[in-house]
Amino acid sequence: MDFQDLQIEVLTDPLGMEQVYTYHRGSTIVVSNSVLLIQRTCGLTAIDEVGASLFLLLGWVGGDRTLRESVHVLPGGYVHRWKYNGSRTSVAYWPRTSPAELSQCWEESRTVELTHRLTTTLHNLSNCFAPFGCDLTGGRDSRVLAAAL
Repeated sequence: MDFQDLQIEVLTDPLGMEQVYTYHRGSTIVVSNSVLLIQRTCGLTAIDEVGASLFLLLGWVGGDRTLRESVHVLPGGYVHRWKYNGSRTSVAYWPRTSPAELSQCWEESRTVELTHRLTTTLHNLSNCFAPFGCDLTGGRDSRVLAAAL
């Protein structure tokens, strides 16, 4: 917060993993890392129908939506600024294409080394704790474990 220039600035993490939420009403803006805090502070009760539909369909709310109407998620990789006069700017410091560019630079030798380390670790665990088991529930974590094994 800049009390001299009367502005607030929010720097979101590059991938948007730590979500920041906003609520606008007239010239008022509320920024928080908690939808519940915004909901209680502003007395919000309405459900965002698109957000609820996404949650029921996918198991999470995508895009800039939340389960609360008029509460939105700020995109990751941006510096967001709001000034007292109502102007708002968002400047990307980490474009969404950056992870894709990083993966193209990944050397095959690193992939081979990572694969070797993972299989060696799993082999050692199997030798020490035979039989080696892995509970699979069908969730996202299970799919990653199954792919690794």
